[in-house]
Amino acid sequence: MTHPASTKGTDAPSRLANWCDRFIEAGWLAAVVITPLFLNVFSLRIFEADKLTLLRAIALLMAAAWGIKRLDAARAPADHRTVTARTPLVAPVLALIAVTAVSTAFSVAPRISLFGDHTQRFASAITLLSVAVLFFMIAQGRGPVNLSPNQALRQAAGSGAPPE
Repeated sequence: MTHPASTKGTDAPSRLANWCDRFIEAGWLAAVVITPLFLNVFSLRIFEADKLTLLRAIALLMAAAWGIKRLDAARAPADHRTVTARTPLVAPVLALIAVTAVSTAFSVAPRISLFGDHTQRFASAITLLSVAVLFFMIAQGRGPVNLSPNQALRQAAGSGAPPE
C-alpha cells in the first residue's frame, strides 16, 4: 500500500508544485494590480524607480518559485503545462529578449544598459527581463482561465474570501 501523500506513478502535481503555482499566480496578480498603485511618498523619485524595483522583486520571487517547481517536477514529473513556440506572443518576446541581449552586449555603456541609470530611470535589460518573466509566468501558469473576475479581484486584494 502506498502512502497517501506519495505522487509516484500518478499525474497529480505535488503539494510543493501546487504551492509554487499559487505563489506564481499571486505574484503576477500582484505585479499587475499592486505595481501601478505603488507610491512611495518618501522617495525622491516618486514614480518609475520604486515601481520598477517592486516589479523586479516580484519577478525574481516568481522565477525562484518556478525554479523550485521545475526541480520538484524533475523528481516527479506531473506538470503538462508548458510554453511552446506555438503559444501566442512567445516568438516575439524571445526575439525582443535576443535583441536586448545583443544590444546590451555591444552597448557603449554595457553596465548602464544592463542595470539602468539609478539616478534617472531604471529602463534596462534587467527590467525588460522582469517583464518577460512576468509574461512567461502568466503564459505557463494557471492564468485567468481558471479564475472568474471576482476570484481574481479577491485574490489580488488578499481578502482570503473562499472561491465561489
